[in-house]
Amino acid sequence: MEDIKWIKVHECLNRERAYLMKAYLESRGIPVVLQGIEEESILPGISYGRIPLLVREEDRSKAESLIEEFFKETGDEH
Repeated sequence: MEDIKWIKVHECLNRERAYLMKAYLESRGIPVVLQGIEEESILPGISYGRIPLLVREEDRSKAESLIEEFFKETGDEH
């Protein structure tokens, strides 16, 4: 079995942004794990802090470039 090392490449302030960025990266071929998203679903509307986006170590560079592209396209800030 393959031992996958997951690396944090970004943190989102809310669940909606986390799912949006996950979909953006996955549509470009990068698997994403949202760390801690289950805890936020226990009490919807209550934030437990930032939601880390994790990608496989080998996808880190590509993911970081795509995240920069995402923010340029949307005009949002990090």
